[in-house]
Amino acid sequence: MMTILMHPRRRAQGRKCEDVDQLPHEPSLRYLRRQSREVQRETGLPLHAAQRSVAQRYGFGDWPSLKRTVEAGELVTEWSGRLLGKRALESLRDAGESPQASDIVAALKHPNPRVRYDCLGLLDHLADEESVDAIVVATADPVGRVRRMAVHALGCQRCKASALCARLSGVFVPIARHDPVWRVRREAVLSLVQQPPDEESRAALAYLVEHDPHPLVRHQAAWALRLQRGLGRSYTGGPRR
Repeated sequence: MMTILMHPRRRAQGRKCEDVDQLPHEPSLRYLRRQSREVQRETGLPLHAAQRSVAQRYGFGDWPSLKRTVEAGELVTEWSGRLLGKRALESLRDAGESPQASDIVAALKHPNPRVRYDCLGLLDHLADEESVDAIVVATADPVGRVRRMAVHALGCQRCKASALCARLSGVFVPIARHDPVWRVRREAVLSLVQQPPDEESRAALAYLVEHDPHPLVRHQAAWALRLQRGLGRSYTGGPRR
């Protein structure tokens, strides 16, 4: 079975998981700064040390990491609230008027799964090579729909300004075989189709055709396997559903 990694917000360096507080779903830097000043008054620590203590209380290594996550979450919420369609967002991206991937990728550590999901929806169009590792981590998110969007953001090359050059079959194969949510497995199959074919991915697809418990995953895998064996058309977006 695939090991589901603990989401970064759930751990802190040198602290037990049960000692980490849950950051509010709508965190406020103003409130967090107030908490830091209270810690400073109670302990006599310098402000920077009090801020680090507050950040570690919420599972972050330091205050700048916590601050980046909160600010990135606010930016993601702002842009997702604009309800831009695919073409509109990509037009803004190509004109240099959209956020950069580096502006929002920290939101993948946000406590609100909706923000993480929306962040990945934006990264589907804005991702660059520097953001790949963070999106790979998000494929182990505890929330199924967030994992599915992470797989899509990695695998879908058509929405990117330039194709991600990383070979990602090794990421998609264990997800396609073992993720407990069938929609995530199906998304991983679609992502495998967009990778260079190799024996590992063909073997995984053949296994899914025979053994996956969901009929739509088996159907998708059979279609993908034909493509990987050169027996069908090149990838154009997947079969109709």
